[in-house]
Amino acid sequence: NAGTATVRVKGLGAYEGYTDIQFSISKKAITITANAQTTEIGQLINKTASQVTASGLISGHSIQSVTLKQSKTTADGTITASNAKIVDSSSNNVTANYAITYATGALTVEVNWVFSLNTSAKTATITNYKGSSKTPTVPSKYYDDSETAYTVTTIGGASLSSDGAFDSKNVTSVTIPSSVTTIEAHAFYSCKLSSISLTSGLTSIGDNAFYSCKNLTSITIPSTVTTIGETIFYRCNSLKTITVNSGNSKYKGEGNAIIERSSNTLIVGCTNTTIPNTVTKIGDSAFSCYYSDYYNPTEGLKSITIPNSVKEIGDNAFSLTDLTSITIPASVTKIGAGVFSSCSKLETITVNANNSKYKSENNAIIEKSSNTLIAGCKSSTISNTVTKIGDSAFSGIPITSITIPDSVTSIEFFAFSATKLTEVVIPDSVTSLGKHAFYNNSYLTSVTIGRGVKSIGILAFGMCTISLKNVTFKVTAGWKAGSTTLTETDLSNTSTAATYLKSTYSSRTWTRS
Repeated sequence: NAGTATVRVKGLGAYEGYTDIQFSISKKAITITANAQTTEIGQLINKTASQVTASGLISGHSIQSVTLKQSKTTADGTITASNAKIVDSSSNNVTANYAITYATGALTVEVNWVFSLNTSAKTATITNYKGSSKTPTVPSKYYDDSETAYTVTTIGGASLSSDGAFDSKNVTSVTIPSSVTTIEAHAFYSCKLSSISLTSGLTSIGDNAFYSCKNLTSITIPSTVTTIGETIFYRCNSLKTITVNSGNSKYKGEGNAIIERSSNTLIVGCTNTTIPNTVTKIGDSAFSCYYSDYYNPTEGLKSITIPNSVKEIGDNAFSLTDLTSITIPASVTKIGAGVFSSCSKLETITVNANNSKYKSENNAIIEKSSNTLIAGCKSSTISNTVTKIGDSAFSGIPITSITIPDSVTSIEFFAFSATKLTEVVIPDSVTSLGKHAFYNNSYLTSVTIGRGVKSIGILAFGMCTISLKNVTFKVTAGWKAGSTTLTETDLSNTSTAATYLKSTYSSRTWTRS
């Protein structure tokens, strides 16, 4: 050991006797250098003894432990070493025999993630992935520069000022730790995701969370999930397999769909779904947005059989799909608005003749008691027994012309929005046009407003600004747009009337006394 030692020299025979010799043993000078390391932002370095290099260490000796400290967790810096413990081959502590000089190592911090911190709860939300890896693993912890730990609980979604964490990212697979409880709305919007590992601990998946992840083929919902938003797989046309962990008490997976146990409501389906005959309700937007396009010409929901167990079909349940025909069974007693909106290929709508609530006429669904046409398609004609065109009845349907019969008295909210109509004649029997009734009809060139119309809702012809040039009012007197009185002279001019209705006063309710 280093220090002062005494050696006694003893004589033999004629030289009997001894003498003591004192001498010093110096400490062995060595340098311990922290190895360079690369880590992700908010993550700690490897602090084991393997991450230092010793220069001058005696053979058989090794560094058993060392203290390593990074200068930052959020930016490039240095790594310092201290408090090394050196042992010999028998694990004896021989640190005192060394004069140690410590040298720093380089720290590189890769900014692969952007975090938002809740300092009181000590939790973190990932708001952006900036890395280059196509198969990232979401960290379970974030450490600030003082190495205070924050638990990563949320994959951030879109807001008015920012995109979702993985919005449009070129990632093919993502592993999410059990610390994450929430995936927010639009978190994985339009990314290249083909697989994702959702682990136990996740409780909530927000609206449109996997919006347009067109390469996603399968997914398993963990047992801990209790909240699932609308259209979480919007435009995920390649999705063929949906399963739910059998331990989930709120949802179950059946027929490649997610079903709420308590209500037997199918809340999420896919292009490969078979609706089980235990389902009593098809939820709002359950199959919405499985349609083909230029880039995916063969994908989309083309057919579906609704079993006799179903009593209710929610709003927009089959909107934006590739259905060509559909049959509503006798069991259905409630159908929501826009159930087939923007189904551009739908040509045949049939209601079972034994249905007590609805009937089909001319490829449209009509509520018997009120004579309301609640859903049409591109081959529909409006029967002269219909008195009302319901909410979103023809919304997004690519009709180029339609005859509204004299039996109709009201046209409701979004009834003919986003069609390909070029001309509209509102018969004298109609008394009211609902909000957005003909909204966003970019092909519309002329409109005739019948004598009976006394109310035109907000934006009834909003976003018809491109082609709408002429609006003819059969009655020009007595009109107001909000509190503004409109003159007969202005409304007699079809061009001025068109400008008023589609833009100048489009955001006001029009009334006639």
